[in-house]
Amino acid sequence: MNYINYDFINGDKKIGYADGKIEGNTFTFDYIYIYSENRKLGYGSTALKLIEEDLKSLNIQKVSGDFIAQDGITQQELYDFYEKNGYNITDGVIVKQLHYVNASFG
Repeated sequence: MNYINYDFINGDKKIGYADGKIEGNTFTFDYIYIYSENRKLGYGSTALKLIEEDLKSLNIQKVSGDFIAQDGITQQELYDFYEKNGYNITDGVIVKQLHYVNASFG
């Protein structure tokens, strides 16, 4: 198992962070957090995309984590955020399959 930590930096200011663990071909978020003053500015979606690209480079095929609203974020806001970023939410868990294009010539 490998543990990964991401810090989200804009200029010289830390705006959030994420961390989680890799087991097999799955990355499981422990936390993904954008500081409240930086929310609703697109940073969360950008951070997710960057994390997903990094995970693809590590041959990770699935991203998951617990669906927990906290720190003033409503369940609906959190649901909408993950849904617009391509995640499925089932039984309190977010899941996204990272897709690869396999080309065969011949």
